[in-house]
Order: sequence, then C-alpha cells, then structure tokens
Amino acid sequence: MKKSFILYCDQYEPVRNLTEAQKSSLFDAIFKFHCGEDVTFKDKIAEMAFRFFLQTFQRDNDKYLKKCERLRNNAKSKSSRNAANRTEKEQIEGDSDSVSVSDSVSKYIVEILDYLNNKMGTKYKTTTKKTQTLITARIREKFTVEDFKAVIDTKYTDWFHKPEFQQYLRPETLFGTKFESYLNSSPTQPKIKKVYTGI
Repeated sequence: MKKSFILYCDQYEPVRNLTEAQKSSLFDAIFKFHCGEDVTFKDKIAEMAFRFFLQTFQRDNDKYLKKCERLRNNAKSKSSRNAANRTEKEQIEGDSDSVSVSDSVSKYIVEILDYLNNKMGTKYKTTTKKTQTLITARIREKFTVEDFKAVIDTKYTDWFHKPEFQQYLRPETLFGTKFESYLNSSPTQPKIKKVYTGI
C-alpha cells in the first residue's frame, strides 16, 4: 500500500465553495480511501466532489504501479548482468586449490603460451595465476588447444600490425570472456589498393 498521495492546487477550485462540513467529509473520505477503508457519504455534494478527486487518484495509482513494475524489472535485469559479469576468479576459484590444475591442463597451458609467445615474440609465463585461471576457464568450457591457436592467429592478423591494438595481444584479452566471439570471427582482410596504369 502506498504511504502517501498527492493533491494538486488546481483541485481546490471546484470545491472552494463547499461548506466546512462538506469539506470535512471530503477530507475524511480521501484519507479513508487511501487507507483502504470503506467510503460512505451522507452528503451528495461531497460525494460528487470525491468522485472528481477519485479519477486523479486512480490515474496516479496506475502510474505508481507501472513505476514499481519497471523498478522490479530493472532490478532483475541488473542482477542478471551482475551474475553474468562475475570475474573469472569468482567463477573458477571456489577454493585455494582451484587453479592447481591437472597435469593434462598444465600441458595445454604450456603449449598455448608457447604458441602465443612464438607468434607474438612475447614472454608470457605459464606460472602466472591470472593466465592459468583464464586458460583453465576456457578449457572447462570445452574449448580445445586448437581453438586457442585459432584465436591467437585471428587476432594476430587483426591487431599485430596496428600499433594501437598491439597492447591487446595478451592472455588477459585473448583468453577472457570474449574468447568465443574471437573464435567465431574472421580475420580482417587487408585492403588492397588498386593501381591503375595507363594504356
């Protein structure tokens, strides 16, 4: 139940000339209505005046209910986004041993980082916990070593020769939450300039 209601200044003019008793009856009826109590009148004029106010109250109440519904939907949407945007650490590190990966996964990490370092000329370490976490997350999502290599190749083609994008050729970007999007994208084809020669 709403704990408040609104009276507008322009609503006073139609009831200005009511008697004090009629105004008192109207005022009492307005409060009873908003408190959920039954409203009865002995005076017909006061009852007619109340019906004038009732239209506005019903309109305002409809607006209030729609606002409440919108806020509930926004809260649900925000909650869903927060769940979807949990960090890789929250998703994977259920305990301190969660990134103590199996021997087979460790081999994948070595193979993937060797491929990345050879391709990019970098020196990313296999012992970095953040890198281990990212690669482990993708492997648990059933991506393969070949998928990692495909992403590395694709983004190498897209970004390596663009200085402003070279900073993103790193495990944190390549193996993060956009991994599947990168995997399914095609390398940007270089623009070929047409050279026209005279005949």
